[in-house]
Amino acid sequence: MSLDDEKNRVEPAKNTSSKSPAPSGIVEIQGLKKSMDEQFQLMRDQINGVDIRLKSVESYVKEAIQSECLGEEKEGEEQAHFAHNIRPASSTRPKYWMCRYLLDLQRNPSSIYSAGVDAEDVYVWTSTITGPPGTPYEGGVFFLRIIFPPDFLWKPPKVHFPTPIFHPNVSHRGNIFHPMLMPDMWCIATSVAQMLMSLAQILLYPLVAEGDVVREEVAVMYREDRASYEELARSFTKIHAMDG
Repeated sequence: MSLDDEKNRVEPAKNTSSKSPAPSGIVEIQGLKKSMDEQFQLMRDQINGVDIRLKSVESYVKEAIQSECLGEEKEGEEQAHFAHNIRPASSTRPKYWMCRYLLDLQRNPSSIYSAGVDAEDVYVWTSTITGPPGTPYEGGVFFLRIIFPPDFLWKPPKVHFPTPIFHPNVSHRGNIFHPMLMPDMWCIATSVAQMLMSLAQILLYPLVAEGDVVREEVAVMYREDRASYEELARSFTKIHAMDG
């Protein structure tokens, strides 16, 4: 065969068809892996969304308060709840928040607590908490004095019991220990209603762990001699928190 014949020789056609399909078992595994990857991504997106919403509560309020361009809210205008009773701020002044929380208490009265502004000072409130049924405080009405600092919401209000009460978390002078009211534990998203409910709960469930009490002798009695504790607490309630 000549060289020309060799050049003119037609080469066999190459196989351009697709590769042979993978075995069915491999296809199923690949499909399962893809489905699992999609589900894991969906779970990650949901977790990230929850985390963002939780973190946004406090940052939202901080940004609203720090903003210098917030206009005044029209009187009587309804605002939607953001989270944990937080509403968009229309003022950088603590008085705005105190008025909003007072309005919440008026619109949603509770049989457990109440609160009102002192006639002489809007930063000073008088509140009451009703003794929970089934406790030595049952039947008593306990007065509280709430003093809001000038930089509220950044700092917690000071709260104490003018009404004498026998309780491990309340001092002889009526000063209250509650983690919620500690400056380093205070959350600016806490409403007055939530604060009063938390204080009412310690009448039902006193905080008696080490470091949580202001009257250690009362906490020891609560842990070791519950009958004597309840007898003294009931006596204080009858004398100081009940009419007649």
